Amino acid sequence: MKYIISESRLDKFIYDYFSNNFIPNNVYEGVFADGPLWVFDLKDNHVISFFRTEVKGYKYGEITVLANSLVINDDRVLNTLNGLFGDRWLDVMKVWIERISGEKVKYIIDNNNNVLKDY
Repeated sequence: MKYIISESRLDKFIYDYFSNNFIPNNVYEGVFADGPLWVFDLKDNHVISFFRTEVKGYKYGEITVLANSLVINDDRVLNTLNGLFGDRWLDVMKVWIERISGEKVKYIIDNNNNVLKDY
C-alpha cells in the first residue's frame, strides 16, 4: 500500500517528533558565559546545544563553536534523525529551536564541528 503525504504534513510530523522527544532546558543562561544558552535533553542526556555567542574550546579545547549554532552532541541522535527523515529534519529543527528560544539559528553542526546546514 502506498501513501502520499504532503510536505506540510511531513514537516508537522517531524516538528511533533521534536516536541515529543526533546525537552528544552535553558538552565545555562546566566550561569556559564562560555556554555550553551539552551540544551535539549533526550532521556536526561544533553544531546543538542544551542549557542548564542561564539565559544572557543568547547568540549575540552577541541572546537570553536560559531555564534548562533545548534550543535548535535550525540552521533546516535544525528544518525536516527537522518535515518528517519533524511536531511528534511534540519529546516524543521531550525524552526522548532527558533520558536522555543526566540533566537535565530545560523548553523547546524555536528559534534565534530562539521556544518550540516548554513542559513
